[in-house]
Amino acid sequence: QSSLESKIKQFEEERTMPLMSNMELRGMERGKEIGKEIGELRGIERGKEIGKEIGKEIGKEIGKEIGALENARNYVKTVLKTRLGDIPIDIEQAVDKI
Repeated sequence: QSSLESKIKQFEEERTMPLMSNMELRGMERGKEIGKEIGELRGIERGKEIGKEIGKEIGKEIGKEIGALENARNYVKTVLKTRLGDIPIDIEQAVDKI
């Protein structure tokens, strides 16, 4: 009887099927690869969007600073012209370099 039980056990072990076939495992691996690629592409796109947003903000700040500097130069030239009349071109150019 022991021999019969061991033969039945051996038969059952040989007959057990894997939970997933090789094709299913390959499909899962390929799915993971595709998912990873899609995730990377989405990450790159999001990174570009964030970069553009940051670039716009930096551009606005630089533009404000440039505008403020130009206004300050124009104000200095206006004050000089008001107090001294016409100012020499070299003085005006010097103010523009500030």
